[in-house]
Amino acid sequence: MSQLPVHDVSQIPENSVRADLLRKAYIEQLGATANLLRLIEEQQKVEESSNNKNIGDEIDNLESMNQTLIVKQRQCNDELEEARKALIGGLADVLGDESDIVIKRMGEIDEKPFLETFKRSYSIEQAMVKASILWSTWQENLTKPDWHPFKVTHDGGFPKEILDEDDQKLKKLKRESGTGIYKAVTTALQEMNEYNPSGRYVISELWNSKEGRRATLKEVIDHMLQNMNKPKRKR
Repeated sequence: MSQLPVHDVSQIPENSVRADLLRKAYIEQLGATANLLRLIEEQQKVEESSNNKNIGDEIDNLESMNQTLIVKQRQCNDELEEARKALIGGLADVLGDESDIVIKRMGEIDEKPFLETFKRSYSIEQAMVKASILWSTWQENLTKPDWHPFKVTHDGGFPKEILDEDDQKLKKLKRESGTGIYKAVTTALQEMNEYNPSGRYVISELWNSKEGRRATLKEVIDHMLQNMNKPKRKR
């Protein structure tokens, strides 16, 4: 069996709420990864032993093993997702906006383009009010299940949903409010369609801001360990 990529868990300080959270997520990650490796090894053994059996028995055994692997893989994935939720809840007030690892609210529209657009024509007080009203309206639109401005294309033979730029509501938004607000709305719309299409509400996600993608548990743990091990400045 291949070796797991591990850290020295002793590097995590003992007396810290964040340390307990990291240690828990770290152990869950290792457990889930070890389970997957063990399942792969079991499947390999079954395939090797099946060479000595008749074809009927081989098919039955492989089908049974396949179902078992599917169930266990789901359990492993559930364990990893629980670890992510624990980190999101515990690190919400710890990770800064300037960090490489942040907590991003997927499906939440960026407010800045709204304010910047209205500031060109109104005082700051009026701009804030108008930006807030329009932002709230579009954030609510994103949650409506009857509005789905996407179309299906085929990428390499596989169906894929992409934004329908000919959607009348989006075309009107771009025409009346400009490209800044349009881009903010469509970005949040695509995030929601990818991360929570059935629920249609904003969810928090561990995010690698440097690479613009979902952060792995390993990246989050690495990041926290590096920051926890940095010497603190004396006051």
